[in-house]
Parts: sequence; C-alpha cells; structure tokens
Amino acid sequence: MGQLIISEKFYKNVNINLKEGKFEGVIEKNCEKIFEFLCNNRKLNLSNMREDEVCYNGVFNTKSIYNLYSAFEIESSKIYRKKDIIQVNEEIKNKIIDFGKNLEEYKENKNFIDGLINDRIRDYGIGYGHREKLKKSIEDYIKVIPERTEFYELNDKVKEIVDTVYELRTDIIHDNFIPDLSYEQNRYVEYFEWIVYAMQLKRMNISNEDIEEMLNLTFGVG
Repeated sequence: MGQLIISEKFYKNVNINLKEGKFEGVIEKNCEKIFEFLCNNRKLNLSNMREDEVCYNGVFNTKSIYNLYSAFEIESSKIYRKKDIIQVNEEIKNKIIDFGKNLEEYKENKNFIDGLINDRIRDYGIGYGHREKLKKSIEDYIKVIPERTEFYELNDKVKEIVDTVYELRTDIIHDNFIPDLSYEQNRYVEYFEWIVYAMQLKRMNISNEDIEEMLNLTFGVG
C-alpha cells in the first residue's frame, strides 16, 4: 500500500502534498477493510511483503524464502487445522487407547500412558503435514485468482511449486542456507508468493476480483 508518514513538518504545511505507494482504485476502495484488519491483528506476520519498488520476476534468497514461508505457515495453520476424520481410523485409534488403559501397568504408569495417548494417538493422522498444506493451499487459492491462474497455467504447475517450496524449506530448516536459485526455482517461488498474498488478502475479506487486481498492481501482468 505504500507508506503513511505522519510528521509535524508535513501536516502543518498545507502546501505540501505527499503521496507514496499505490493509493488508488482497488486499494483505496478496500482501505477500510485493510486498516480495520491490521488494527485488530497487530501480530500479523507481514515479513513477506515487498519493501522495495516493484520488481517483477524478483530473485529470492534464504531470508526472503524464510519470511515467505513463515507467513504461509501462519495463514495455512488457521485454515487447515484438522483433516476430515476417517471413521475407520478413529475406530482403530480407540481400540489402541482402550488396550493401553486396560494394561496391568496402567495404574502405576497412568501419566506416562495417558501422555502417549494424548500426544501420539489421539491427534495422529488428523493434522496436515507441510507438503500436504502446501498442496491443499495452492489448489484452493489458485481458484481465487482465476485469470492469473489461466494466464500462467498454474493448474499444470502445482506439483512443481509444491516440490520446489518444500525442498527449499527443508534446506533452510536443516542447513540454514540455500545457494542461488535457478530461473525455474525463482519462478515457482514467485507463484507461491502470489498464493500467500491471496491467502492474507482473503482473510481480510477482500473479494476475489479485487485480490486479483491487487496482485496485478504488485506483481504486474503478462
């Protein structure tokens, strides 16, 4: 959105008009929603936002990918907390839980066995892993930006985006560093960046049409 600068030097001088950023059209139209959301979510992770002038086909590095994935993790965790429960799996888990509580050793080791049950068995299989959340998010949110999805053929690139982002995330977590990305890797990460922006804007209750236009303003088209 640009920068809002409040300074005595400026607001006391009525002859100075200061304007920075892209405060026009779709941005201005949604300002109330955006500012209200930001005021109510002061801990929102915005480290993925581009700080410099618009640079289409940007080059990503370890820090920018880390920031981008951190923002994604927050958004995706709010949306994809639990999978749909499969009844047969729940039945098996309940049998294992009953078996554990009927062990002769249960009374003497109640805290230990209950800990195993609560930490390992009850929640097993109902949460999304990182790769699953990536795939689910990309498949869901390319529908939010249909024109961009069609133009860049994103439906055909879901696997490449997931594989690239997941591998880079793993490298950063384990090695804390990634080398220079290839051209293809940069493009797949940028597609992922669009998805994260769309997730954040959708949570602000921005319409799909306006989200697409905001991405056009930020990342260009064609």
